[in-house]
Amino acid sequence: MKVLPVLKSPLPWDVLGEIGLDSYKLQHQYTTDLGLVSESSQAYGMTPDGGGKKPVEEMEWLTKIIKVLNETYGLDLKQEDKVEFERMKTNIYANEELMSFFNQDNTKANIQDKFNEEIDNELLNFINTKLELYNKLTEDKVNLMFKRMWFNDIYDKKVRGLEA
Repeated sequence: MKVLPVLKSPLPWDVLGEIGLDSYKLQHQYTTDLGLVSESSQAYGMTPDGGGKKPVEEMEWLTKIIKVLNETYGLDLKQEDKVEFERMKTNIYANEELMSFFNQDNTKANIQDKFNEEIDNELLNFINTKLELYNKLTEDKVNLMFKRMWFNDIYDKKVRGLEA
């Protein structure tokens, strides 16, 4: 009695016997030229109103933050608060130590930690002058969104080189 070698294939013997790969041919069928377009790669996720569409009009940066925080958390931030945001923005951009963190040699998490620390310091200035605004902006969820929006704006400009 002759013992056949065990073949380690899931295909039956008869299928393997029918396949003949003595020769094969490579044939070019299609060529196209794909052009790449240089544009912002910012992804637009879900918005508080449930839409995932790119905003049509470009809003002023501070107005956008106020609008998003009001719509998401019902804060009732007013246009007068925009003056305080502008003062904060001036202080943050003038903070040379913080701005030096925004470079490609630092990790994004390291930059984010320093940014959050400086934003918290700026918010502490409101305790004596604008306690109500301080209370609104230091609520956990609001504070997280506020910092994330602002951080992403600076990170895109300083590290990624994108201009809005």
